[in-house]
Order: sequence, then C-alpha cells, then structure tokens
Amino acid sequence: MNGIKNLVKIIPNNFKKNFLAISMLAFLLSAFELIFLKIIHSSLNYFTKPTTQDFIIQFLKNYEKKFDISSLVIILIFIIFFIKTFNYIAHLKMSSEFNEKCSANLRYNLFTSYINLPKLFRIRINIEEKIKNLEEEVRNLTSILSSLNTIILETILLVVVSIYLMTVNFKILIILLSLFLIL
Repeated sequence: MNGIKNLVKIIPNNFKKNFLAISMLAFLLSAFELIFLKIIHSSLNYFTKPTTQDFIIQFLKNYEKKFDISSLVIILIFIIFFIKTFNYIAHLKMSSEFNEKCSANLRYNLFTSYINLPKLFRIRINIEEKIKNLEEEVRNLTSILSSLNTIILETILLVVVSIYLMTVNFKILIILLSLFLIL
C-alpha cells in the first residue's frame, strides 16, 4: 500500500488525469466488448433457431424490406467488431503515450533534482552510475504503470463479461470461474 501511495506522489496531476482518461476508455472498451458478445449470441441464436425473438433481431427486422436480415446481422457483427478494435487500438496508443511521457517527465524531474544538488555531492558520486540507476528505475516504473493499466483493463473486462454471463447462463459462469480459480 505504501508503494501505491509513493507512486501517486511521484506522478504529476496532469498524468493522473490522463491515467483516469485511459481507465474510462477501458470502460468504453468493455462496453463495446459486451455489445459484441451480445450480438454474437443473438446472431448464433438467430441462425440456429430462426424463431427466437431477440431485441437486436427485432431491430434488424425493421430494415428487412431493404436488406436480407442475415446479411444485416453479419454487417452489424463486422461494424461492432471494427469499432471495438479501433477503440482497443486507441487505448493501446494512449497507454503507450502515457507511459512514454510519464517516464520522460520522471527522467527530467529526477535529473534536474540531481543537478540542483550541491556541487560537492555531485563531485563525489559518479554521474554515469547515477544516470544508469536513474534509467533503470524509470524503466521499472514504466513497466509498473503498463502492468497496472493491463490489470485494470482485464479486471474490467472480466467483471463485465461475468455480469453478461450471469444474465445468459449462470451455470456457465460458475464453471468458468471455478476453472479460473483452479488455474
């Protein structure tokens, strides 16, 4: 817990806002993932049992006069898939930019604080060793931020998909969760 508090102290406020925006994009990404799962579920139900009534299929039947409903279902799957994929790419881009900018800012702040130390202290200590240590610590922090972002995204996805599975079939959810606990 102390490590997280220290991490929050090190990161400037504008980077905290960026991290919050990345987390919100992860929620949006999970919403599109849920929509994609629902459309896949509805389309599979429609193609296996055409008499099944689903609100997505009912919505698409309004456009049945212009297009075939099977092609509309497939087009909708592709549209949602591409939107979901573009959101995921945007999330990855924002995450990598955040990590790079945060590490550059941290390097700058640490090096300026080193330069502002008294000259006698700087003479006694090898600058190459300090720069090597600085680079290593910043790399460690960058990997921590990247891992934290991945954990947040995957946790959100797990919760959203679990909630969706609860509404579809509770037994499948119990089986999958028990498999996760075993592994």
